[in-house]
Amino acid sequence: MYKERLSERVFHYTVIILLILLSLTFIIPFIVVISTSITDASRLSMKGATYVVWPDKISFRVYKDLLDGNSTLWPAYMVTIFRVTVGTFFSVSITSLLAYGLSKKDMPGRNICISLILFTMLFNGGLIPTYLVIKSLRLTNTLWVYVLPGVVSTWNFMVFKNFFSTQIPESLEEAGIIDGANALQILVHIVLPVSKSVLATIALFCAVGQWNAWFDAAIYVTNNKLWPVQIILRNILNSNSVQQLNPEMMAMYDTQALPPSSSYQCAVIIISTLPILVIYPFVQKYFVQGALIGSVKG
Repeated sequence: MYKERLSERVFHYTVIILLILLSLTFIIPFIVVISTSITDASRLSMKGATYVVWPDKISFRVYKDLLDGNSTLWPAYMVTIFRVTVGTFFSVSITSLLAYGLSKKDMPGRNICISLILFTMLFNGGLIPTYLVIKSLRLTNTLWVYVLPGVVSTWNFMVFKNFFSTQIPESLEEAGIIDGANALQILVHIVLPVSKSVLATIALFCAVGQWNAWFDAAIYVTNNKLWPVQIILRNILNSNSVQQLNPEMMAMYDTQALPPSSSYQCAVIIISTLPILVIYPFVQKYFVQGALIGSVKG
């Protein structure tokens, strides 16, 4: 029976302690955010505190204010849902088509096309030229500015291409050719059904990226009705004001009776991150699988 040496035990315990401490640095701030968002305003005023670690009197008033029918969070949520669903669909569809074609070694100009795509991973035109291009295409202040400019990701393209090149048996495609299927039919009816793991991986990457994105809205969209929920959160955190969330309801309250802005800020953080927190544990394995797929040379 193998017996660990003292140095190995010390190393293992050291790693465990470091991981516990690292986990606490993630967990404690999240607990503070939740506690502050559900702590009664009178208790915060009594303590003279902005944030609390543990609530001694629970109140969900800030959530009621934020989720009222007149709140700006509802339109922002609809915009975020649009960019997540439509953006993910377009990105996965177009990237898979591009990657499948370039995964064929006999395709004319394949190496040049791949080199040009990889070039975009290292260099870009800069913010001002990109803004001028998007403005000339009349995408500013439209929902499509969230979808079209980043529809193809170089990293996602490489993951797809490597998977198609190394994981799809040529015999499957040859069987489709014998049955008279063209390239598109082979992709849709043969290749994609056996590529569910990479499809789920890329869809997850795209969905999480779209959900957390805010910079494009800050640059290309001035119409606040087209802002996603993340830009609303950013504006609240930067301005330290909650009046823009629900002006009609906030005007009804006495300023002294309002919960502190930190309570609203924490509540918006919880509302904007809750869907990802709920979904992530069920799809975490696809992140690991996607990293492994992307590491295969092809």
